[in-house]
Amino acid sequence: MLKKTLIITSIFCLIVFLSSTVFGANFVNDTKTGLQNMGNGIKNVVQDVTNAAKDVKNDMTNTENNVENTMDNDGMAMGGTTDGGYTATRTDSTTSGYTANNTMVWVILAIAGAIIIALVWYYSMQTEDRNNHQ
Repeated sequence: MLKKTLIITSIFCLIVFLSSTVFGANFVNDTKTGLQNMGNGIKNVVQDVTNAAKDVKNDMTNTENNVENTMDNDGMAMGGTTDGGYTATRTDSTTSGYTANNTMVWVILAIAGAIIIALVWYYSMQTEDRNNHQ
């Protein structure tokens, strides 16, 4: 009877050891595959973030170029004639033909300043002494 029990126990242990090795190998392979898939997923996420950052950089560069081109075009358009014949150079204060306008503005401001000073002086020289009326 002891022999039968020993043989049955040995067979059971052999089955358990063999199946544990198989299950262990499958577990290791499944774990390895799962970790590889997770690594590939992380790699894909990092690649997507990198691509998104590049897209943002490219969009900002394109926006900067568009603004620069628009400003260049607007600057060139200001020097040209519009439909009504108006040009921005006609109102430019540095144009030599129109310095008389600037001079006239300064003359008018100087006269206005002199009038203000004269009025302040006039009103400050008046006295309110009651004895002057007697």
